[in-house]
Amino acid sequence: MVEILSALLQYIFKTLASLAGVLIFLLFVGYLLIRLFGIDIKPYLNTSGRIFSGGRVIDFQEAFGGDSNIRVCDVQRLDADGDGFNEWLVYYQFDVNNQKNWKQPCPSSAPMAAAIYDNDRGKPAILFPYKLQPPDRDFLGEGSISVDTQEIVPNYGVSTTDTIPELIFKGEGSTKYMTIFKYQKNTESWQPPTDDIPRYQVLGSFSGTGGVEYHPEDKTVVVYDRGPFERSQLAIKYVYKLHGTDANKTYMSEVGASTLSAPVSSSIDFGINAPTDILRATYPEKIVLAFYQALTKSTPKGWNPADFLVPGSLARQQLDKKNYAYFGFAGAGAPSNLVVRRLQYYPAAERLPTTPSIEGQQPVRGRVEIDAVAKQSGKDQYTGLISIELRLVAGQWKIESVIPVN
Repeated sequence: MVEILSALLQYIFKTLASLAGVLIFLLFVGYLLIRLFGIDIKPYLNTSGRIFSGGRVIDFQEAFGGDSNIRVCDVQRLDADGDGFNEWLVYYQFDVNNQKNWKQPCPSSAPMAAAIYDNDRGKPAILFPYKLQPPDRDFLGEGSISVDTQEIVPNYGVSTTDTIPELIFKGEGSTKYMTIFKYQKNTESWQPPTDDIPRYQVLGSFSGTGGVEYHPEDKTVVVYDRGPFERSQLAIKYVYKLHGTDANKTYMSEVGASTLSAPVSSSIDFGINAPTDILRATYPEKIVLAFYQALTKSTPKGWNPADFLVPGSLARQQLDKKNYAYFGFAGAGAPSNLVVRRLQYYPAAERLPTTPSIEGQQPVRGRVEIDAVAKQSGKDQYTGLISIELRLVAGQWKIESVIPVN
């Protein structure tokens, strides 16, 4: 009897071990398939959770009532109002224009929006949506958005002394978006929920074809617009700062406004990153911009301005003499703090003359116009519009001469 029982237990253990091995193998294969095909498994986990819980898990797609114009993409738990409870942050697409699939439950071309569902009103609690609405009923991004939290301005009208960080949404698409929301108390605890006065007020709403950056060290927002400079990836760089006092600080023209305040500065800069080997840049306008940044010590990259000039040229001779007036800065001393106000390139000037190569005819001459301002002895010195003539030297664009434009 003992031998039979022992054999039976060994058989059971071996069977369980085999089943466990098969299960681990299947999980490993499933993981590989998910990574290989980029499958988003969140919708399937949500569905299974709702099934196994007997419907007790909230399915926001189902809660939206099957609206065919709205598709729920993701749900994140986040304490957005500083009350110690993680609200439901629901990301969704609207004006849905293509079919979801097993790889992309939310394909990337439809506009994205978000709402925070809170249960802090009513007995029993009301699950109420507070929409995160940019100005002019705009959207937060196209295809994907993400959120970060940063303490930017103090809060007002709230019972807690703890900081309530602002919500910084970054949106992708052909244009990059950044929308910053600030929590504000819009009702008392005994009142019904409402969003007539937005609970999450827009602190700043930015967009740019070259990207948007938030700099926490000085709380500035930098927007890059690449529109005029597509071929060379340069961009107009706009810098925005907070204005106002205390809790009423904002990036908008005023608290609650639908338009941004004017940027504190704008200039032309590298929209993404400057080429690692800047001297071998393909486009002459990149060389001109880099030269003026190097001349005015306006970049930490350590470029030598002489490297951008044709050896022995008039431009090189004037640089060696520290004749900054030749390059447009007629004030006293070395220029600094460059702001490029205009940069225009002329592809037609690159067409003739050309030189043959295995890649076909290649340009040997280029022309770029620049209008800039820099500091000299603490004063603004404007170059006016000047024309830069460039020549291809050993495969590299070099500045040969600088000519004022009448």
